[in-house]
Amino acid sequence: MGSLEEVTAGFLALCRNVESGVFEDVFKLEIDPKAKSLKIPMHRSHMERAFFHLLDRGIKQNRDGGTLSVSIEQMHEGKRPLVAITFRDEGEGKPSPSSEGFGLALVEHLIRAHGGKVLLKKTKGGSDLTVSLPLD
Repeated sequence: MGSLEEVTAGFLALCRNVESGVFEDVFKLEIDPKAKSLKIPMHRSHMERAFFHLLDRGIKQNRDGGTLSVSIEQMHEGKRPLVAITFRDEGEGKPSPSSEGFGLALVEHLIRAHGGKVLLKKTKGGSDLTVSLPLD
């Protein structure tokens, strides 16, 4: 069991190291205050690895000068409590996670092993990749 705050701290440290600080200019993290200290049944290093691949994907998919934003919020699917982590880039987007190669295939495997889902949706001017993880 780990907290989203712990994983987020590791994730933010990773973000600060990407591109020697250049990435900080194009990265935005939004965390719902209610979601920050959520306890999630997870393997911390697996989640950090999944987030690394999603961060890498966001950088590669983004347009020059675009912003990569990550939002974290608590939600429900029926009565089931979830945390949703959305990576939003301003690139062209792809139709399905499985078409994007090994990185997203690994992310899907890690998330499914934790009872979660991965949804990739093309939006106007980019794509949203949302990972949802159960809180129970």
